[in-house]
This record gives sequence, structure tokens and C-alpha cells, in this order.
Amino acid sequence: MSSKISVISSPGEVVGGADIDGDEVFYGFVWKNGVMTALQPLPGDCFNIAIRINSKPQILGTSYSRDFSCSKGVLWENGSVTDLNTFVPPESGLDVVGDDLFLNDRGEIAGNGLLPNGDVRFFTLTPVNGNATSGAAATVTVDPLSANAAQRKPTPKAQGDLRSLVKPHLRVPGLPARN
Repeated sequence: MSSKISVISSPGEVVGGADIDGDEVFYGFVWKNGVMTALQPLPGDCFNIAIRINSKPQILGTSYSRDFSCSKGVLWENGSVTDLNTFVPPESGLDVVGDDLFLNDRGEIAGNGLLPNGDVRFFTLTPVNGNATSGAAATVTVDPLSANAAQRKPTPKAQGDLRSLVKPHLRVPGLPARN
């Protein structure tokens, strides 16, 4: 068996992902009091990993399709898994893919998602009446700075100035060193 620990909560609960030797499935898990419990992926998905836990305990993670062509941010709470996209208004166009997610003890979720044109946007999901899993029980806020930020390429002078500040710390064997 191989496993990856993502985080340990203050009460000592551990979340992460694990597989069993000879099995091709990688499941998220929560480990509490010496017992590891598998967390199920979304229906139709095959793999998942747990990445955050709070004191409630609510668990955040990512669920992946069989061919890894699609990922979704998920919430495990009270024994069920919920796609975080069910909390996002469809007209926003935001897709919570689950690569950067954060969770606090109030159940507020922050992270990033993708718009249909591929732009990345930051968001927060705030529980309504303290309940994150009831239908339409969260409000979503897309960071207006990221949504309205000007997208422009740095000037050649700015690029040169940045390069002069950055020193290469790692080198790939077989490739020439950059000065």
C-alpha cells in the first residue's frame, strides 16, 4: 500500500490518499483513532484525494474521472460527497476543479476555478445558516480583482529586470545552465 498524507487536523485526524498493492484505484481517506476510512469519489469518477479537514469535520478534496480528463472540487460531510460546483450559480460560468482549495472551521471554502475561456478566478463559498450541504446553501463570491485584472504582457525591459532579480536555483541535468 502507498499513501500520501495531505494534512493533520488539531484533533489528530489525518486526510490524504492511498491505494492498495495490486489495486489501480487511489482513494481519499480520513484516519481517526487508528482507523482509516475510504472517502468515495463522485458517482462516475474513479479516483480522489482528500486535501483539507476542519474541526466539524468537513473534508475537501478532488475527484477525478477515469482518464483524468476532468477533476472537480468535492466536500465530504456526514458520510456523503458533494460536488462543490453544485454551490456555484450556473450563470457565473465558474468550474471548481479542485486544484487549490482551503477550508476554515466556519465551513468557508476558498480556492480557484476556471471560466469557460480558461481564465483562472479565485472564489469563496460561504455556508448559509451554517449548513454547507443543503441545496443552494452557499453563496459564492468571485474575486473582482482577478475577474477584472488587466491581462498584458510585460515589456522587454520589465522582463529583463525580472530576469536579473531571479537566480536559477535548480538545474535540469543535460540542459545548459542559464546565466
